[in-house]
Amino acid sequence: MKIGRIETFILGTASAKDLLFCRVETEDGFYGWGEAYVTHGKEKVVADCIEAMAPHVIGRSVFNIRHTGQIMFEDFAIRRISLELMAAWSAIEIASWDIIGKRARLPVYNLIGGASRERVRVYANGWSRGTTIEEGVERGLKVKAMGFTAAKFDPFPGPWRSFVDRRDEDFAIDYVRAMRQALGDDFELLIEAHRRFAPAHAIRIGHRLAEFGIDWYEEPCL
Repeated sequence: MKIGRIETFILGTASAKDLLFCRVETEDGFYGWGEAYVTHGKEKVVADCIEAMAPHVIGRSVFNIRHTGQIMFEDFAIRRISLELMAAWSAIEIASWDIIGKRARLPVYNLIGGASRERVRVYANGWSRGTTIEEGVERGLKVKAMGFTAAKFDPFPGPWRSFVDRRDEDFAIDYVRAMRQALGDDFELLIEAHRRFAPAHAIRIGHRLAEFGIDWYEEPCL
């Protein structure tokens, strides 16, 4: 089963970053779908990487994922890996596994070791856009009403990796306090910091967050 065609599709969303999908088709008509991780504004860059990889992948066996991936690393990337290249290759690889599963008439998890659980718990992410604490709480209540029992959000104002002064820190603490009061003690709060802090700063904020029973504190430091 040789790969015959690779296409990319960028799907715009109303309130979040765009999505990038990849469709891989074999010469004998099987096709699979993969998705590439993208950051804001990089959708076209990753799509271009997939399209640049396509001539190096087309004509190769869809089953030889590891070998083709090594060729991409050695010859296409020349052993210089970036987020965009890894995201592009991952979309092609996921689509290839989709094809293999269809060809074998088996779920992909049975091809890579079998299932280890029947259910996977999820949390809400990407929901917390807003400029005020009140807007954030309103969105959090909607997330809870949808059935989620945990949600991740960044309570610190400003762009990712921006400096957080004491005023911003106090805002974040008030935000988390309001979320805890509105959503209740049985709802898990997962705090994202986007690598904004020096270690001492991160520790101080972590101690301040502890009173709200947060369930994790993600990437406080680079």
